[in-house]
Amino acid sequence: MLRSLLPLLSIALIAGACESSGFSDEPLTVETRSALEILPPDAQVVASVNLRQIADNPELSLESMLNSLGEMHEEARARVSEFVATTGFDPAKDLRSVYVSSSLELNPVVLAYGAYDVERLSEFIDSRQSSIISKYFYRDVPVYEMAVENNDSMLLALAGESMMIASPNKTELHAVLDRALDTENREIPQRLSTLAGQVAGSDSWIVITELPVPADTSEKPDLTAIASSILSASAGMNAAADKLEMTSWLTPQQDLSAEDLEDLVRGGIAALKIEAKDNPTAFDILDRIETRTTSGAVQIRAELTTEQLRAFRKDRI
Repeated sequence: MLRSLLPLLSIALIAGACESSGFSDEPLTVETRSALEILPPDAQVVASVNLRQIADNPELSLESMLNSLGEMHEEARARVSEFVATTGFDPAKDLRSVYVSSSLELNPVVLAYGAYDVERLSEFIDSRQSSIISKYFYRDVPVYEMAVENNDSMLLALAGESMMIASPNKTELHAVLDRALDTENREIPQRLSTLAGQVAGSDSWIVITELPVPADTSEKPDLTAIASSILSASAGMNAAADKLEMTSWLTPQQDLSAEDLEDLVRGGIAALKIEAKDNPTAFDILDRIETRTTSGAVQIRAELTTEQLRAFRKDRI
């Protein structure tokens, strides 16, 4: 049942605790600006998670994530312990933030910022080289290519003491490395910069510069109508020990007013509430969602308590 919340709340991912008067429009941090300059300029979706800040909520900590693996918990813990002991890299302490970008062609790029001992990490991966892991250098940067299912591969570049880059696309990975190494004449596309500015300062956020046209479906006509009416979206989330505060902004297509889009969103929420009538947790989350129009967009505000988040995860969202 709780899965049915995601199409609406994730239209812009979820966003966090920004000023209720409108867009936050805060300046981008140095790290965020650098990441947006490095990531593919044609990215249609960009997301960011500050792992240290979201860990303020106990349900989002690394320990909690391992516990959620159920029967695999002890095995996963053992693998993490081995990795930490061998490399000196503790993800819970040393991994700072992650940025992910993607396009309709599904060529994701991941930037992981942290404190890396490149030599020890290289030795760890080198010791496990086999027929499914190969190594080469691109502009003196070690790149590991790992075979995955369906004859695909994943590439990982140790780009320095503070950044790793991963992508399944070699051309894309090399282009990202080029931009990371060539620091002059880098810029952020205007729409991406504007949308990211709306959610700057959130613990985690996502921007969608252009929503794909959804396929027609009779199963969720309200949600299909909403998605078809959105041009772009931005969203963010702030985590506290007892709750998650979320806000998202949906920009309507040019032939639609923000007021009309808000009516569609409210209709979608009403439909989901009917579906959730037998699930108190889902119904309560939906019942507390607030919408309004501001700055030519629809603002959606919601809040999840830690107990509701725990129920969310228990229901295998």
